[in-house]
Amino acid sequence: MTSKLQIKFGPSTAAQHLSAEAAARDLSISRNVVIKALDTGVLPDLRYTTVAKAASLPIITSLADATGAKIPVLRMGVRNDDVSNDPPNDPRTCYGYDITLTCQDLEDSVLRYWPPQYVREVVHLGALPVVAASFVVAFAEITGATPVGDRYKFSGRLVAHTISVIDKKVEVDAPDSPWVDDATALINARLLGGGGGSLTLA
Repeated sequence: MTSKLQIKFGPSTAAQHLSAEAAARDLSISRNVVIKALDTGVLPDLRYTTVAKAASLPIITSLADATGAKIPVLRMGVRNDDVSNDPPNDPRTCYGYDITLTCQDLEDSVLRYWPPQYVREVVHLGALPVVAASFVVAFAEITGATPVGDRYKFSGRLVAHTISVIDKKVEVDAPDSPWVDDATALINARLLGGGGGSLTLA
């Protein structure tokens, strides 16, 4: 039978790319945070399916210690390779976050060098969740902090980190850490808000 209608089909919704503004609305974050998510690799693209998966990830509404007190988290910016302000005898490869960072480079970027606000609280807790572009991307176990000029270098190790936020894949780096269960529960979840510094209360 011959159709009597003129029919045109467009691409499937899954293949469509959203604008940064539309993705921001779907994710309840700002356009700037969407751009940061792309620049860090947390979001590989703005396809409808990618944004939909990201929007479906759980949102952390409360993050506190055993007493109920809010805990500090580290909110990282986009990777920057200019470490000229680092101590010449102990420079990092880079600072900030990129999902392609090696485990060692990510650990170095997480542990140093941070302003004094909330450092004491981080050391007291012994742990530090790491957030990039509103997604929890890593978790560190902290054993101490040393002043370096007007900043601090944490002692510790990376417990786990994401290898794909969208696919909810986590790599455990320290399986013997007492924080493994907390780390794997938090990584790839969303922690909205922040601002006002690198170390902020959740």
